[in-house]
Amino acid sequence: NLLDVLKFNSTNDFVIHLGDITAKGPHSNELVTRFAKEGVLGVRGNNDQKVIEWYAWFEWVKSHENGDLFLHALFGQHITPAQAKSQKLWKTLKYSYPKDWDWGGDHWNVARNLSPDDYQYLSSLPIVIHLPSLHTFMVHAGLLPMDPAHHLRSGVQPLAHAPESLPEDPTAEDIERARNKQELSLLTEIAPNRDPYIKLNIRDVHDLEPTRRGPEDHEDNVPWSDLWNSVIKRCRGFNSTDAVSKPESIQGVGDVSVNRLRKPLPCHPITVVYSHASGRGLDLKKWSKGLDTGCVNGDGLTAMVLGKGRHKPHPPRKEFAWPNDDDDERDVEVPFGEHMRARLVSVSCPTPPPIDFSKKPKK
Repeated sequence: NLLDVLKFNSTNDFVIHLGDITAKGPHSNELVTRFAKEGVLGVRGNNDQKVIEWYAWFEWVKSHENGDLFLHALFGQHITPAQAKSQKLWKTLKYSYPKDWDWGGDHWNVARNLSPDDYQYLSSLPIVIHLPSLHTFMVHAGLLPMDPAHHLRSGVQPLAHAPESLPEDPTAEDIERARNKQELSLLTEIAPNRDPYIKLNIRDVHDLEPTRRGPEDHEDNVPWSDLWNSVIKRCRGFNSTDAVSKPESIQGVGDVSVNRLRKPLPCHPITVVYSHASGRGLDLKKWSKGLDTGCVNGDGLTAMVLGKGRHKPHPPRKEFAWPNDDDDERDVEVPFGEHMRARLVSVSCPTPPPIDFSKKPKK
């Protein structure tokens, strides 16, 4: 419905999804099949990762003698391997899986109905996409702008120094190349950003360290996007001086934004577009755009449209109160990046019916 509202045309338009296209409704397998056939680009979500892991486990079991028979017996009798062992259906149980995996759950069910081609598509999704022309990262959960193990203005921080390859008298092309190099260094030189689990699951930071816990678990937790914007707003271009200085004590995001980041950094702004945090709804900050408006809960599904042409924004229908207003469709224009505007379009989602786990797996 959202693509119809956008008048999506595969000849002129390009779609990038933000992950969690599985285990978020009753039609996960059909959606993966459609995206795989159409070659839709996107990033991997934490729920997609769990489906990938279950599918890989099934294939590992099948690689053993009689492994396929073992799985079909479990599926047919609706029991777990542990139950099979306790009921002495097998004398020995050589197939184990992590204790925190949910046998018979959403991810398990999607994985056992996944075709090889659909698995190939899902497992080929990158964890982060860099769009150099937009100076933007697409990621499911989030990124950090600094390594919490070092002070922000330390020379080891990617944004604390201009790339060494930048000439003394750079052209516009030199600056663009340097910007892209510095942006990519965030993925390689910041330790948490090298961890796929962080990029798939981060919600908050606590004492600058990434955590999945919410504010209800610790009052000092803040969204990672607050830290991102506190740092990125200090990027004033590669000509910024006095960027690397003596170590400074940083205790929390409040200190970062108020006391510790008054000096400019030799970098250019970078935007992150992400999903994952449906509890926060549409979370729009200057340098981060959270687009998860809770479709899985029956709220809204939101797209951000970038580019010129026929995607003309319409005037806002009311105050920005997504996804709690009553419009079936919502359409508004917002700032994006340094000099751009983006169109946000949202459609209402029906309350999803319960998932039918009695569906038989594909042969």
